Amino acid sequence: MRRKGFRILAVTLPILVACMVCLFMYRQENAGDFMIPCVFHHFTGLYCPGCGSGRALYSLMHLRFYAALRYNAFAAILLPALGILYLCWAVGYVITGSDQVMRRIPQWIPWTILAALLLYGILRNLGYPFCLLAPTAF
Repeated sequence: MRRKGFRILAVTLPILVACMVCLFMYRQENAGDFMIPCVFHHFTGLYCPGCGSGRALYSLMHLRFYAALRYNAFAAILLPALGILYLCWAVGYVITGSDQVMRRIPQWIPWTILAALLLYGILRNLGYPFCLLAPTAF
C-alpha cells in the first residue's frame, strides 16, 4: 500500500506544478511580461526550434490557435500531443504500477521527432517561404 501512495505522489506532483504554472500564465494579461528571452537568438540572431514556444503555449491556453501556430508551429502541435501522452502514462502508472504506455511507443518515433525538430530549426532561418515559420512579433 505504501508503494501505491508513492506512485500517486510521483505522478500528481508534476501535474500539480504544471497546473500552477499554467494558471499563472493564463492569468497574465500580456504574454511578453514574463517570457524568458532566447539566449541563442540574442547571440546569433537565428531562431532556435524553441523560439516562440512560450508564447505559443500562452496562446494555446487562451484558445488562440492561429496565433500559437504563428509563434511556433512545431510547439503548437507537439505540446498538446505530449500533454495527452503524459496524462495517459500517469493514469496507467497509477492504476498498474508500470509504464505500459511508454513500452508501446516504437523507438523510431522519438528519433523522428528529434530529426523533425532539428529540420524545423534549420528551415525557419532560411529565406522565403520558410521565413513564415519564424515567430511573429507580439
